[in-house]
Amino acid sequence: MIYAYKGTRLALSRPPEVEDRLGPLPDTLECTVSRDTDGMFQLSMTYPVKGENAGVLQANHWLKADAGGGRGQQYFRIDQVEETLDGTLSVHAGHLSYNALAMVAAPFQAHTSGDYSAVTYLPWYQALLAAVNQVDASQLGNFQVIGRTDDLELNPASYTQPVTVKQAVLDAVRGREDVYLDYTTFGFRLWRSPEGAAPAFRVRYGRDMAGYHASVDATDFFTHVLPYYMAGDTLVSHGLEVYPLEGLPQEYAGYRRIQPVDLASYYQGLSEELDQDTLAGVIQRWLSEHPWDPLPDQLSVEALPQEGNSFELGAVGKIYCPTAKRVVTARVVSLTYDVLAGRVTTIGINRRQKDVTDTIAGLAKG
Repeated sequence: MIYAYKGTRLALSRPPEVEDRLGPLPDTLECTVSRDTDGMFQLSMTYPVKGENAGVLQANHWLKADAGGGRGQQYFRIDQVEETLDGTLSVHAGHLSYNALAMVAAPFQAHTSGDYSAVTYLPWYQALLAAVNQVDASQLGNFQVIGRTDDLELNPASYTQPVTVKQAVLDAVRGREDVYLDYTTFGFRLWRSPEGAAPAFRVRYGRDMAGYHASVDATDFFTHVLPYYMAGDTLVSHGLEVYPLEGLPQEYAGYRRIQPVDLASYYQGLSEELDQDTLAGVIQRWLSEHPWDPLPDQLSVEALPQEGNSFELGAVGKIYCPTAKRVVTARVVSLTYDVLAGRVTTIGINRRQKDVTDTIAGLAKG
């Protein structure tokens, strides 16, 4: 069952009291929860205008619903309600973690002593907490940012202007393939998949699934890349060298479909001309992070038996791909959960859209 609450305490990241409860929403027609490892955690609901408790579906009220996977019941603030012509309400709500958008930290820095390319979780969190308290010590409430270990390596922080807690968290994990963003009821987890864990799920591509959504179509098919970037008006490349994608299948060895890749779209600090050895290292980093992959980024799993499978952000499993005659290890980076049906319906795997994240200092470190 889905319940509605007043926002008096939840807006301050504090658990609701009995008097905050507004009632159940038994007439819900549709409800899905979607989340990913880049900070998105949202609920979408369809409810009849004449439903039992339609009147409580108002902006800044909260919903409590099952988010699936390992997260269980979670709180979502209603930020949009739209009445449609068919007599239903379309409701959108953001997870309590979005409260971090309204928590502000003073400018702060955090990095490893003598190394400006990284920082471990504990000193980063201590610096963040001190910067938040400098602005307003009461704004966190029960909100926490938890690291898997104190020595979990994150991106360094160097803010010369006030920054929201959510932005600081996103900056800390962005671009790090070994660290991902997960959620608690009142905050974030900066997490990492345990090494050597048994596969959490197994999917037979083309058999277990009702369908899939491919991330690219045949018009975007390429086998090689020409990496470059612009330093002012100067084109910088490794001698206009063309590189094959790592893991390119033998049947495509004779193909020569080239895609230009602007490295500045992936890495910060590419404003000056690098020496050729350093540039070669940056290119190799890009190639290792973007290997050939015959699988789509998003799999629709409506027909997938849930028994024996566990879908959660960061979960690692096996995708059996008979067309490519191989087994691919995949990590869940996004998922959609049908609240009424009680099952995960879509998972996104391996790749995620990135902003310009990595620094050249970090790349040079290797």
